[in-house]
This record gives sequence, C-alpha cells and structure tokens, in this order.
Amino acid sequence: MSGRGRIDKARWQLASPLLDQLLDADIAERAAQLARIRRTDRRLAAELEALLVESKAARREAFLERSLLRTEAGAEGARVGGYVLESPIGRGGMGSVWLARRHGDGMPARVAVKFLHLALLRHRGGERFRREGEMLARLAHPNIARLIDAGVAQGGQPYLVLEHVEGLPIDEWCDSRSLSAAARIRLFIDVLAAVSHAHARLVLHCDLKPSNIFVTHEGVVKLLDFGVSRRLGEASPAQSSRPKTSVVLSAFTPRFAAPEQIESQETTTATDVYALGGLLRLLLADRPELQHIVAKALRPSPAERYATPAEMARDLQACLDRQDGARSL
Repeated sequence: MSGRGRIDKARWQLASPLLDQLLDADIAERAAQLARIRRTDRRLAAELEALLVESKAARREAFLERSLLRTEAGAEGARVGGYVLESPIGRGGMGSVWLARRHGDGMPARVAVKFLHLALLRHRGGERFRREGEMLARLAHPNIARLIDAGVAQGGQPYLVLEHVEGLPIDEWCDSRSLSAAARIRLFIDVLAAVSHAHARLVLHCDLKPSNIFVTHEGVVKLLDFGVSRRLGEASPAQSSRPKTSVVLSAFTPRFAAPEQIESQETTTATDVYALGGLLRLLLADRPELQHIVAKALRPSPAERYATPAEMARDLQACLDRQDGARSL
C-alpha cells in the first residue's frame, strides 16, 4: 500500500514535499491548497488526493497496530523512556505533543514530548522529524525552547523531548497586557536575538509566526517548532525536483512567507527577516512609528531587506535609544 507504487520516481519527487504540506494543514487549508494545485496541474492534484486517502488508511493501520498514542485515554500514564505522559497539549497532521514528567537526574519536572505519527514513517515525515531533532541539537539559547532528549518508543514511534513552555503567543501576550509600542519592541528584540543565534549555527527557522513564538508568564520569549527548519544554503525540497511551471507549496505559513518561499527559490537569512517584518507589523498594529523598519524587512527582493536579524535589531534599538533620550531632556 504505497502511493509511490502507483506513480513513477519523478512524479513522487514532485508530490512528496507537497504531501508533507497537505498533511500538516487543517481541512479548510488543505482544500484550498489542492484547489490551487488543481488550477495548474490536475494530474498532480489527483495524485495528491490519492496519497492523502492512503495516508488516512495508514493511520487506521497504525491504530490497529497498537500505536502508543492510539487513544487519548490509553496513553495517559504511559511511560516513554524515562518520562510519564500526563495529557495531550497539541495535535496536528504530523503528530502530537504531550505534557510529561520525569523525576530526578537533574531533569525538569515537566517536559513536552513530541511524537511523529507512525503512519508518516512511510512517507517523508520521518526524515523531517529527524531533521528537526538535528537542528534543535545545534541550538542553546535562553529564548529558544531547548531539546532535552530524543528516542524511539515501542512500535517504532520517534519522539523528541523538549522544554515545556507555558505562556501565550507573543501577539496575544502583548495584547493581553496592553503593552506600549516600546515594550513590544523590546520583547521583539529578544526574538531577533533567538533567530540570530539559530542563523549563526546555520539554521533557518522558515516558519516564524506568533504561534511559534511564545512568551512565558514571567515575560521570557521562547522560539518554538523547528519542524520545517532548513540548513543555511540548503535547497528547498521542491527546488531541484519540480518543473518550473508547477505550483509547489513548501511547508510554511503563507501570511508570513517571503516571496522566495512561495516561488520555491533559494532561502537565506533574509527569508526569516521577511517573516520577522510581518510579525513586527502585527505587533505594532500599523502604528506610524518605526514603519520604515517594517517596510525594509518586507521588501520583495531579499537583497533589499535587512541581511540579518541583528541588523534589524540595531535599527530598532537605535530608535528606542533616541526615544529614551528625548524623554530625559
């Protein structure tokens, strides 16, 4: 039961990255993406629909094969390595995230355990999941949720153990406290520091958005979810395998995606800068101040944007310093 068995290698190379994106999407977004593909490549859309049907069937098989997470009730209290699962805290097309606990060994009392759906091991999900672990292992920064452990549960289900972050997405956190523009910018500068750290270790996040940037109850920024991250200089999964006339949907959130992501072109540090510009625009809610910085981050051409988050941070800090200086006069 393999979609690859029904299409040749070249077609599979084209369809595989799209399938990853569709599996991650909710029902409405998946339908919209399929409709966009269908307008330019009806055959590809039909192949993807067939693969989605197979994926659904594979999930049913995983259920019957006694996957660790086959039911919400059955998994509570289950042991995975040295961790005990407590309750589900997130679920999506690629897998699920559970709150878990571990005692002793100097480990945090509570952690987040992220599982990959067993069914997706038959596609490219396993490769993406391993990549996420490799990327996180490179990072050690107070504003990035850290990787604590990794392993494979009974039945072959991969998992990552991550720092558990309690808080709110950055936009909700700012709005709930009615933060001033200056306070929002100071918080945003911490986001830039986290992304700069990742870039210095050759990791592009590639999906920066409010739901992947939490602020804890203590006011600490935490960058989350490197599930679609990419090594700096690495081609997108679709770049080398697709005809130029095809529509390819890499794994990203369209609202914050740079033009080069949408067009499956080379991604650089300026690609993450574009998403950061969209986030800053959201946080400032179109306030007139600092819009020149937002505009520069959001320029269509990567060469015309800030080359790095650090450059953007310097301009923002200079604006804050001028504002503080004016108040002291």
